[in-house]
Amino acid sequence: MKFELNDEQNALKTAVHDFLIARAGDDALQRAMDGDQSLDRDTWQRLAEQIGAQGLCIPEALGGSGAGVVESTVVLEEVGRRCYAGPYFSTLVATRALLACAETAKDYLAQIAAGTVVFTFAYAEDGVDWYSTAYETTASANSDGHTISGTKKLVTNVADATHFLVAATTDAGPGLFVVRRDASGLTVAVDESLDPTRQIGHLTFDAAAAESVGGDASVIAASADFASHALSAELIGVAAESIDRAVAWASDRIQFGRPIGSFQAIKTKCADALLELETARVLVYYAAYQLSVAADDAPMLVSLAKQAATDAAVLASSELIQILGAIGFTWEHPAHLYFKRARVNSVLLQDRNFHLDRVADMICN
Repeated sequence: MKFELNDEQNALKTAVHDFLIARAGDDALQRAMDGDQSLDRDTWQRLAEQIGAQGLCIPEALGGSGAGVVESTVVLEEVGRRCYAGPYFSTLVATRALLACAETAKDYLAQIAAGTVVFTFAYAEDGVDWYSTAYETTASANSDGHTISGTKKLVTNVADATHFLVAATTDAGPGLFVVRRDASGLTVAVDESLDPTRQIGHLTFDAAAAESVGGDASVIAASADFASHALSAELIGVAAESIDRAVAWASDRIQFGRPIGSFQAIKTKCADALLELETARVLVYYAAYQLSVAADDAPMLVSLAKQAATDAAVLASSELIQILGAIGFTWEHPAHLYFKRARVNSVLLQDRNFHLDRVADMICN
């Protein structure tokens, strides 16, 4: 297997990079720092129309491009580079789950590809993590469809979402349901988050109207793996941008008559961060390929990638702050946003220790 992007994937990478620089650059990061977490819907719509990002994994018959996990990883890496605050991660994860329920969800998939809706997924509960399906949230059938009751926590982009993909327990086992934002019985709350560019909240359902789209425990598990991998792709983007910013600063900042990048201590910091990044990048893209072909070892590779990408992003973003010096500790410089995105992503969909334990269990069993 060849571990490098082809011409089309490189063109996609460049297009997304240029788009996000133009539409979600440092000015957008500054607005997030100032507390503005509202979605720029014009940018979201253009991302669908000009780049086709939302429809990457959606079949062409439904308005997508029919690409795969590797292509979505390319986009997510660029999303991480910009600490993009839009709901791309959330919508992509929901899309992946809906694709497994394509016959019942094709209308939603077409709307996602067009950029006219924003989806997020709601799996986690108190005492129930993303990899468990022992949900206390329940779905009951009635003459109009279904109703859902319960609470979901750690839901990303809750304020932006127009639709929520909710995992709930039914008499037949776990399943997936779509709840519209304006559904009666649904309460949406935005929680305080360490990362102002990663909006997180919780949902409360009191017999909220819901539509079943099918799915079962295996679909939910596969969706959780894809979500973990999506975070890993973002994390290598965070690490890459942190290193680029650190190197640029170290090349320009003069101390004792020469650039600080010429000092061995600074060289070592940058080299160590780059080593962690390149190790993580190989794992992330290999896991993407294995996910795309539904390989048996894909779940193990997803966990290995999450651990490696976490370590790379946390180290690189920490070293960025250290290399910048005083300016790196100020609110005005975006360095802290990369550190915060790394820290929040590192615990969403379980932390590195969970994933290392998971790998050990897979190897031993």
